[in-house]
Amino acid sequence: MADIVTLGHQIEGIALFEMTPTRHRLYLSNEKFNTSLGPIKIKIPAKLMGIEIDAQALTSN
Repeated sequence: MADIVTLGHQIEGIALFEMTPTRHRLYLSNEKFNTSLGPIKIKIPAKLMGIEIDAQALTSN
């Protein structure tokens, strides 16, 4: 069943939004995905996910 759950989660779009000089928000989106495996119908809705990033934590010395 784990293979079926991962279907349709290919990232289609990525955008980075600067909220402040040190705080950013990364947006990831995927399109809806519908398919059938014999009698089993799989429907995965489109999603927009957001992740907040602390830019200072990402800098390396």
